[in-house]
Amino acid sequence: MRRASPWLKLIGIALFIAIIARLDRASIARYVRESDIAALCIAQIALFCTLTMKGYRWHILAAGAGLRRRALSSWQEYMIGVFLSTFTPAKLGDFGKIAYLRRDGVGAKTGALLVIIERLADIVVLVPLAILSAWILAQGRGLIIGLLGSLGLVLLMMITARFWSAFSGAVRYCCNHRALAPVLWTTVGSWALHFLWAIIIARSLGILTPIPVLVAALTGASLLNALPIAPSGLGTREAALLTLLAPYGVESERIVALSLLMLMELLLAAVPGGWYWVRKKPSSVHPHAQDTGTLLP
Repeated sequence: MRRASPWLKLIGIALFIAIIARLDRASIARYVRESDIAALCIAQIALFCTLTMKGYRWHILAAGAGLRRRALSSWQEYMIGVFLSTFTPAKLGDFGKIAYLRRDGVGAKTGALLVIIERLADIVVLVPLAILSAWILAQGRGLIIGLLGSLGLVLLMMITARFWSAFSGAVRYCCNHRALAPVLWTTVGSWALHFLWAIIIARSLGILTPIPVLVAALTGASLLNALPIAPSGLGTREAALLTLLAPYGVESERIVALSLLMLMELLLAAVPGGWYWVRKKPSSVHPHAQDTGTLLP
C-alpha cells in the first residue's frame, strides 16, 4: 500500500484534467475574469474568519492539553498546518503541527490525538448535515429516494453515536470534559463561515441556486475532499459540485469556475502559514514532552 500511495495522489489531478479537457476552457476563464471582485474580497475575509475560528479551536485543544501560550501562537501554528495541508491529500499536512507541539512539551501521541480530535469534531458536525443535504437534493425524486433517506437517518444515528463516542473520549483523554462545548461551537461556527465563504463566491459568478441546495452540494464536496487522492481536493471538489449542481441547471463551466476560485482563495489564505513555516521550523523537542493530560510543569 505504501508503494501505491504516491500514485493515489495523482488520481484527483487526473480527474481534474479529464474534467477540464471536456469543457469549454475559454468560458471557464471568462467566468473567472467576470466574477465580482468586491464579492471575492469579502469572501476572502470570510475565509480568514473561518481559519481564525479553527485556529482558536486549536488553541482550546492545546490549552486543554496543558500548554500555556497566547492565542496568536496557536493561530500561527494552525496556519502552518493549513499551508502544509494545501500540498498534501486529505489534509495530511495537519499532522505537521505535531512537531511544533513536541517542541513545546507535548508528546507525539497526544499531539496526534489533538489533530484527530479536530477531524472527529468536523465529522460530528458534517455527518448530520450530510444526511440533511441528501434529503434536500432528493426532494421530489420519488418513493425510492425517500426510503433511502429513511435508511440514511437510521445509519446517521449509528454513525454519529460512534463518532461522538470517539470524539468525546479523545477530548477527555487529552483535555477535559469542559473542552467539549467550546470545541463543538467553534467547529459549528467555522463550518457556517466556510459555507458563507463559498456561497459568496458562487453569487459572484452569478450562480443563483437556492442556498440550501448550495450548502448541500458543498457538504458533499467537503466530504469527498477527505479522500487521500489529491492535494487541496483537486478533482474531487469539481466532480462533486458538477454531479450535485448540474441537475439544478447550473452550467458546468460556471461550476468549475466556482471550484477554481475557491482553490485560488485557499492558496492565498495559506500564504501566512508558509511564512510562519519558514520562520518557525521546530529545531528541538522539549525535554519533558510526554503523553499525558497535563503536559507542562
